[in-house]
Amino acid sequence: MRADLDRQDRARSAIPPNIPPNGWFVRLRFRASGGAMAEHYYFVDEAIDAHDAAAIALRKAAAAHECSARGNAKIDDVEVRRLRWNPLGWAYLGAPLVRTGTAV
Repeated sequence: MRADLDRQDRARSAIPPNIPPNGWFVRLRFRASGGAMAEHYYFVDEAIDAHDAAAIALRKAAAAHECSARGNAKIDDVEVRRLRWNPLGWAYLGAPLVRTGTAV
C-alpha cells in the first residue's frame, strides 16, 4: 500500500517518471567460502520503515536461488539505509541502521 501512495505522490510531483521511487538500500554481509567477507545488496521500495526493509530483504535472501548464490553462507550482518532520489536523478543514502548477528 505504501508503494501505491509513493506512486500517487510522484504522479502529482515534478519528479520525472524515469527516476526510481524512494526506498531502502539493504546490505547483507556474509563470509564467502574462501573466508573473505562478501556482500549482497537489495533495493526495497515496499517497506514502511528500516526494520520492515530488513525483514523483506532477509525474506528475499532466504529464497533458494539467493542461498545458492552465496554458497549457503549464513548472513552475518544487515545494514539498512534510506535511499532517496532528487529530481535530477541523483541518489542519496541516509545514515545506516545496522543490525548485527542476524542469521538466515
